[in-house]
Amino acid sequence: GIERDPSYAEAARARVATIQPLSESAALVAPTKREQPRLPFGSLVANATIPPGSVLTDRQRRWRAIVGADGSLSCGRVQGSIHAVGAAVQEAPSCNGWVFWHVEQKDGGLRLLDLYRAEALAAP
Repeated sequence: GIERDPSYAEAARARVATIQPLSESAALVAPTKREQPRLPFGSLVANATIPPGSVLTDRQRRWRAIVGADGSLSCGRVQGSIHAVGAAVQEAPSCNGWVFWHVEQKDGGLRLLDLYRAEALAAP
């Protein structure tokens, strides 16, 4: 084959010699969402990051839920986890409560619940 041709073999060796090995950091693969550590919503309530009585709402402010001392939400007659209440109010089979609910800020703005989780997971 062509690899027996001396000029081709020399060009191939030169090409291979220019290859730089990957650094360790370049070879790392970021964990998927499923592989990342889990954090129960109740732990954010327990450490007062989101105190009981806080108001959660969706981005369009259609629904308001009150955070209970046990980490559950109450929205009208519906009570349960951030995921269960989010699904119930939307009449959906499921809901990722971390990205559905927002915390009402004192200035009237909204802050995505998932940002609190990310900060808690990043803390030492």
